[in-house]
Amino acid sequence: MLLRVFNKYMTELAYVEAYFTSKGKKTTCHFNTFRTRKQYIGHYTTLFEKVCQEFQQHTSLVLHHKYVSLKLQETDNMFIREGEEVVSHRHILIFMNDTPVPLSDLPPPARLMLSSYLRVQYSALQELQHLCEELLSVHRSSYLWLGHEIDLLELGDSLWSSGYIRSLLQEKTKKMYFKCLFGFFNLPLPEDPCQRLGELAVREHPVSFLPALTQKYKDYWEERER
Repeated sequence: MLLRVFNKYMTELAYVEAYFTSKGKKTTCHFNTFRTRKQYIGHYTTLFEKVCQEFQQHTSLVLHHKYVSLKLQETDNMFIREGEEVVSHRHILIFMNDTPVPLSDLPPPARLMLSSYLRVQYSALQELQHLCEELLSVHRSSYLWLGHEIDLLELGDSLWSSGYIRSLLQEKTKKMYFKCLFGFFNLPLPEDPCQRLGELAVREHPVSFLPALTQKYKDYWEERER
C-alpha cells in the first residue's frame, strides 16, 4: 500500500474528538483517545519516526510529490486559525459529560485544554510538512557515487563557491543544495552538510580531490588522442 504510515498520520490529523468530564472544579479531557498531552506528543513522535523510515525506503518518493503535497494541503485547511493561533478544526466533535456540545458552550478550562491539544496536533502537521518539503526536493537518481563522500563535498563546494551553481528559487540554501547533491547519487542525506565542510579545512591539503580529478581527466583525453 502506498505510503501506509504517512496515510495513517494524515488520517489522525484529519479529525478531532474531544471528550470532557467536569466534576466540581476538575475538568479532564480525552483527546482522540489520549488522556494526557504527554501521551499525545509521545504518540506523534513515534509515528513521525515511522514516517521518516517509510520515506527513506521509498527511493521514488519524488514521484509522489503531487499526492503528498495535496494531502498535506487538505489537512492544513482543516485547521481553523485566527492569525497564527489554531482555534478549532473543521472535523471536530466535542462532548461534555457525554453530551455533544458546540465549541462556544465549552467552559474556559475546557477551552484551554482543547487549545493546547490543537497546538500539539498542528505542530505535528508542521513537522511533517517540513520533512516532506526537504525530502521531496531531493531527487534520487539511478546513479551511484563511487568515491569518498568528502570528495563529493569538495567537488560540490567548488562549484557552489565558484558561482557555477545557483538556485532557481531564492529561498534554496547551500544546505539544501548539498542534500540534493547527495540524494542524486543515492548517498545518505547529511543532517548538516555545511558542518561537514569543516572536514576539508582540517585536511593537510583542503583541495585534494580536484587536482586528482583534473589529472585523471587529462590522462583520459591524452589516451583518446593517441
